[in-house]
Amino acid sequence: MISLAAILRRVCPSCRRGPIFRGWIAVHEQCPHCGLKFEREPGYFLASMYISYALSVPLFLLLLVALWKLTHWPLRKLLIGTQLVFLLFVPWIVRYSRSAWIHLDRHFDPES
Repeated sequence: MISLAAILRRVCPSCRRGPIFRGWIAVHEQCPHCGLKFEREPGYFLASMYISYALSVPLFLLLLVALWKLTHWPLRKLLIGTQLVFLLFVPWIVRYSRSAWIHLDRHFDPES
């Protein structure tokens, strides 16, 4: 069963105790608690970019509207400003999209 709380806490999908990340973006090779291998193959996290995109678009639009409401800048300046503010969120998007990908992948293909 996929647990949103485990995804948000970025913990192992199997034991839900061991952390997925050993650094800001670096992922443990396996769970420090139960030994579950996180990265199954080279390029494993490439699929997490779809989740990253799904998280990024609504956030970008929300930032765009908020910045427009606050500043009423012309479109070009508004887009550049939104992109600069959005860059602050990129590390979190990467972490949560990788965490969600591990959980989804283990849910639908647990034994590979």
